Amino acid sequence: MSWYWPDIDSPQSAKLARVNAVGLSVVFGVLLLGAAIPSFERFHRWTGRNWLSIVFAVAFFGIAAGIYKMSRSASVTGLVWWCRYCIIQLDGLMVHLLHHDFGAVFWIVLDVLFLTFYISAVRAAFAYHRHITSPKPVEGA
Repeated sequence: MSWYWPDIDSPQSAKLARVNAVGLSVVFGVLLLGAAIPSFERFHRWTGRNWLSIVFAVAFFGIAAGIYKMSRSASVTGLVWWCRYCIIQLDGLMVHLLHHDFGAVFWIVLDVLFLTFYISAVRAAFAYHRHITSPKPVEGA
């Protein structure tokens, strides 16, 4: 279908569908480690404290490892945490839009795109486990 919403019809295609969410989780882990630096204000607002940034960074690295291993709980956790991030950012983005700063539209589009990556990872993890646990058809029967 497409690179951001792939068809999942085999365990191999499920493994390919998780790639974007794994990469995204690693990127967020790196950015959250950098959130201890004041120049990363967008992510610093999300955590509020430097030590909390490090905790979230380690958590996103764990989420990335879990999604890579096709863990359903890690993919759902990544989706929930990303939704949390979007909700927190929504307030600030609305203020920018009300002041006619339409650069915020870029962040909204990016947030929605990243949301599709995490939803795709959830789909992939559940489809992968469904494919590997379903009985295999017997030839000639």
